[in-house]
This record gives sequence, C-alpha cells and structure tokens, in this order.
Amino acid sequence: MTKAKRAPLSLAILASCTSDVDSFKKLLKEHSSAIREHDSRDSPSRKSVRKELFTIVLVVILIVSLATPYYQALGFNSYQNGYHMDDVVGVYKNKDVTGSPEQWSWYGLLRHDYWGLDMFSGEWTHKSFRPVTTFTFRLNYLISGLDTPMFHVTNVLLHSLASLLILPVGLSIMKMDLRWVQLQPPGLCSGMCNSRQCPQYFTAMQYFICRPSRSRRVRAIHGGQSRRAMPLPHAARYACLPPQQKRRCMAAGDAPETPRLDVFHRGAILAGLSKELGFMLFWVYVAQDFLFGRLRRRTLLNIIIGVVVMALRHWYTEGTSLRMSPQDNPIAFEPDALGRRLSFALIHGEYMRLLVFPNFLCYDYSLDTLPLLCGFDDVRFLIPLTTYTLVSAAASLAFSLNLRGALLSGAFFLLTFVPMSNILFPVGTVVGERLLYIPSFGFLAAVCGLLPRKFQNAMLAVWALMLVRTIKRVDDWKTADHLTLVDGYANLKSAKTQFNLGVRYFSMGDFDNAMAAFERSWQSDPEERDATAFWRAGQIEIIRGNFARARELLIGATTKYGAKLMVKEEEVFHDAAVACFHDNRRLEEAMYYMSAALTLNRDFPKALNNLGCIQWAAGDREMALNAVAEAAESAVDNVIYWGNLWALSELAGYLDVAQVAKSRALEIQADFVPNSDCTWEFMPDKGGP
Repeated sequence: MTKAKRAPLSLAILASCTSDVDSFKKLLKEHSSAIREHDSRDSPSRKSVRKELFTIVLVVILIVSLATPYYQALGFNSYQNGYHMDDVVGVYKNKDVTGSPEQWSWYGLLRHDYWGLDMFSGEWTHKSFRPVTTFTFRLNYLISGLDTPMFHVTNVLLHSLASLLILPVGLSIMKMDLRWVQLQPPGLCSGMCNSRQCPQYFTAMQYFICRPSRSRRVRAIHGGQSRRAMPLPHAARYACLPPQQKRRCMAAGDAPETPRLDVFHRGAILAGLSKELGFMLFWVYVAQDFLFGRLRRRTLLNIIIGVVVMALRHWYTEGTSLRMSPQDNPIAFEPDALGRRLSFALIHGEYMRLLVFPNFLCYDYSLDTLPLLCGFDDVRFLIPLTTYTLVSAAASLAFSLNLRGALLSGAFFLLTFVPMSNILFPVGTVVGERLLYIPSFGFLAAVCGLLPRKFQNAMLAVWALMLVRTIKRVDDWKTADHLTLVDGYANLKSAKTQFNLGVRYFSMGDFDNAMAAFERSWQSDPEERDATAFWRAGQIEIIRGNFARARELLIGATTKYGAKLMVKEEEVFHDAAVACFHDNRRLEEAMYYMSAALTLNRDFPKALNNLGCIQWAAGDREMALNAVAEAAESAVDNVIYWGNLWALSELAGYLDVAQVAKSRALEIQADFVPNSDCTWEFMPDKGGP
C-alpha cells in the first residue's frame, strides 16, 4: 500500500513546535520531502529558467528551419548551372522578362499570360494572368541580368517574409487556440499573445518554413507566384491596424476591426494578380466574420469586391477555358464522367499525402504516375475516402470544442485549395507540389491547433524529420541536370520527367539512353498522344541515318498533341520533311510537310533553305532560288544560305546573283567553299536555354 503524502508544514505547526525541539525534528524529517517538492514547484527562478530555455529552443528551431535548408539556394541553379523546365519558358525565353526596351511594354505585359503568350490571339494559352509576378521578374532581370543568383536571393527573402508573417498576422487577425502548449516564451511573444496562441503559430511557422515540398518554390525561379501572393494581403491588413489595436487583439485573441479596408483590398487584388489563389483571400476574411459572429458592413463589402474582382478577371481573360495536352492533365481527357470524378478525388488524396507524408517528391506527376481511377472496386479509392474522412473528423472535432481558430485555419486551407482541386474547372497540371504553398499554411495551423498536449515531443520529432527531408530535396535542385537525373530515375512513369531526361542525354550525344527515355515517355500514355517524345526520337534517327524509322516517328508526331511551350509545331513538320526527302527522296511528301512548316511560320530561314533544296531536286529551279534567297535575306549571317545561293545561281546561269552571294559568303567566312549542290541545314535544338 502506498503511503499518502502529507502536506507541507504550515506556519501554525512550526510555531507550536518551537518549544519542543525533538518533536520539531521529527515533524521536519517526515515533511522534508514535501517541503522540497513545494519549494521546487513554487521557485520563481526555476520557472524563469524553464521559460528562457523554451524561448531559446524556439528561436534555435526558427533559425535552423529558415537557414539550413535554403542557404545553398543562393548559389545553386544560377545561369551557369542552367534553368530547369518552366524557368526556361517562364523567365529565360519570356520577352516580358528578358525583352529589350524596344520589345517590352506595359501593353504587352497586360496582354500576355505568365508564359509570355498572347491571351487574345486565339492560339494556345494557359490563361494564367499574373502581371505582378512577371513584372517583379522583369525588375530582377534589370537589376542583375540572368547570370547571377539574384532570382534565388529574392525567392529566399520572399519565403522568409511569408513565413515570419504567420505569427503576427495569425495572432492579430485569425484568433487561434493551442491545446498542447501552455508555456509563453518571454520576450519573443511578450505582449503579443497569450500562452495558448503563440506556440501554435510558432509551430505552424516552423513547419511552413521547412516543408520538403517547399523546395521547388524556393529553388525554381518560376515558383515565385505564391510567395508574392501570400504576404501581400496579410501584410496590408496587419499594417493598417492601429498599434493599440494590434496589441489588444494579440493579447486577447479577438478578431480586429479593420479601419483601412482599402489597404487590404489593394493587397488582395495584387495577390490575385500574382497568383490566382490570392483572390480567395477575400473569402477567407468573409469566413472569419462568419466564424466570429461579426457580420457587418465590411463583410458585405468584402463579398461584393471579391465577386467583382473575380468577375473582371474572368471577363478580361475571356473565361477560364484553356487548351492543354494530355501530358498536362490526362484526367481532363477521360470521356467517362465517373472516372474523371474518381481520378480527381485520387489527386486530392495525393495532395494530402504530400502534406502529411512527403516521402516521394517529384517535379511532375503526369500520366502513368497516377493512373486513372475508373471504379469503386479499385483499392486506391481508399486514399481519397481516408482523406475526406480525416478532414470531416477534424472539422467535427473543432466544432465540438469550439476551436474557432482551428476552424478558420481549416477554412483558409479549403478555400485556397478549391481552385487547384479540379472541382470548379480543370487545371493545367495533375499534381503540383508548388500549388500547396498557400493552402499548406491553413493546413498546418489547423493541425497544430487540434493536436492534444501529449503530442508535443512527437511534433518536434516530426519537424526534425521534415527538416532532414527538406535539406535532401533542396540538394536535388542544385542544378537543372542533377534534378533531371534524380527525378528522371525516381519517376520512370512520368511523361515529362522521361522527356527531360531524354533531352539531357540527347544534348550529351548519348543517343541510346536518350532513345530509351523518349520511349518510356510516350509509353507512359497508353494512347501515345505526345508529339514531343516522337519528335525528339525522330531527330535521333535522322542523325543515325535511319531515315525510314525517322519518317515513321516524325509523321506520327505531326498528328499528335504538342506543347507549344516545349516545341514549335513548325519544327516538327520541318523535320518530317527532312526524313521524307532522305528516305528514298519522297519529294511530294517532303514538299507537303515543308510547306506546312512555312505556313505555320513564314519567318523560318532553315525551312526556306531546305524548301529550296527540295524544289531544286524536283527541277523547279526558279522557285528554289527564290526560297534560298529569302532564307539568306532572313538570316544574313548564315554562310550556308549564301553558299547555296552562290552555287545554285552559278548552276542556273545567274552569274550576277552568284557574284553577290559569293562576296557575302566570303565576307562571313574567308575560306568558305560551297558544295556543288544544295546544302541542307539540320541542327536540332538540344533543349534548354
């Protein structure tokens, strides 16, 4: 039987025992352990030490979370190391970013989408209207050009700002609760938050900083849209609060009044023009008013302005419909309605996996990476079912415990997740790790607000694991070539990872590995609808001299989907014509495909020169000379075109034209000697900038 503990000695007992020393010693011995426990428990010095240690731990965690994973980003992936995938088309080749002063204009910025394509030309466009992001890229370019890591410095600074804003904005605007931390770190949050609020947002902040899926947002140049979108409205709304109201709201956790709504509205609009998810922040603050029971004129104003702004954006870009390929979003091409809905639900489960257990990460998840979910008998249906069950259970728990802060965080997560969920409209990607940047803030805050106290140590362990995974993932992004190899072999079922891997081997002259990668790329789609992989494979066969196989591949490529951002359609038709001509001189086929290439783009000197070679072989000398002359005039520094004009003009008897062409060719290259026949030009683009 356990002996019951006695209470510490009171002053009355001590006073009664002073006359009897022996009795006093006996009582003192019996109560000594209780006295020590009492003194230790009530010691102000021990309490202060614990608080100081807790503060130090939090600060160290913050510094480690922010600095350790991303310090390498300042030197990685700069111009010398190459731009990767979307960086090439979104920054390097985008005239709205790198164009000369004569090419750049405000008019062009407002007409073009994020990739520099005209939204109103009727051609392919993503309808991603993000002029604020593009303009900031332009400023980066004007300051430092493309051969410095300034883009990545900007990324790290913006990510740091977005992360650090979580604490003050969450405490002053979104009333939060935390059930498992009861210590208030002095100094760090003194006067800002009560003991239940501050640690929650601090925990959410440190997890937000070092999420492994965050690596692409910091490492890739083009990942800056969300980093620009997230801080703008939060900073605007927080900045327009009076100082005394900030202190009162932080201390009490009350939802504040906002006397300068115009400042917040400007910030939210700029956020939406940086990334479409930014417009959803209007509805986050509407949800805040509903949850806190403060439906006022500002609520109606937020609803009206949010609807008007989104309607104007929809009207200006002429809708949200976009032309995409099956490689972008194959689910959108699935004719079975049930299969589409179930497959989109599977994507929701994959996003939840990325938030909870990001063990597998890749820059692309297209096609066979996530095969279509076509029925309820597929065991993978348990993934979205589990996701929806967990979200519903978390919402029910928050309602039952009246955790309005956790509910508001959940609303933030759901409202910013809906536009990327394919529920309202199909988006141009299957799974995008980068798209979770803004929704993950609400998810992390909700999780930190719902976990019970006993999970405190476990959360720190999870943070350490996330940090290690983030450091590893950042290292994967150190160069474009390294990432292409790592993800190319980690995900053999993605059409884009295999295509990029093939292009890398192609540029190195390793045609065997390149061909194997291109075959995996088109085989990831059972219907083999990707033109780009067939096109590159056809180029390899031309270089190898296998013209019959090249003709088969390239003619097939002309009938398939092509991504305008990755390949110009005229290049595919041009190469098909080359293969047809050299495969037993199929002149009619070659003429057809070369004419089609020039129909798509008349300003195509290589095609003009090669069209002249076809026409010369067909006996149409006048047309051949005209085509070669047009090619030479279009590319005045190309010695091949002037050499062809020199040789063909002499053969046709136009000696004066031949003399002009000869002088121009020798001016370009003094030792140049033309061929006796028309010279073809075939220089396939090796990819990259």
